[in-house]
Amino acid sequence: MTTDKPDNRSGPQILKYVVEELGAVVTRLEPAADFDKAIIGYEKADEEVKLVYGYDNLVDVMQQLLQDPNQHDVDDPDGYFAAQEFVEYNTIRALDYIPNPPIIKYTEYDSED
Repeated sequence: MTTDKPDNRSGPQILKYVVEELGAVVTRLEPAADFDKAIIGYEKADEEVKLVYGYDNLVDVMQQLLQDPNQHDVDDPDGYFAAQEFVEYNTIRALDYIPNPPIIKYTEYDSED
């Protein structure tokens, strides 16, 4: 299995490469027009290709979609927690129920022990 991000391309460019150059049929997360920006690469194992989304990228995209300038939540002023909850509940939980689900990569933080 290999993970690739061809030539530091953006999410939509990676998707185009995977579909047009590799000829792969992949599952995209919805809303695809927005979540395509969160694609960070792809993984290829044998003949199967899966898109790889960055978890933090998904939350960032959803945070932008949920922003409402007329609503100010004192406990979540920038909407981060609402976006995180949406991604966790409505997107990641659904992966078990779709064919050829994409992969979600979480940021790994170095711990200072």
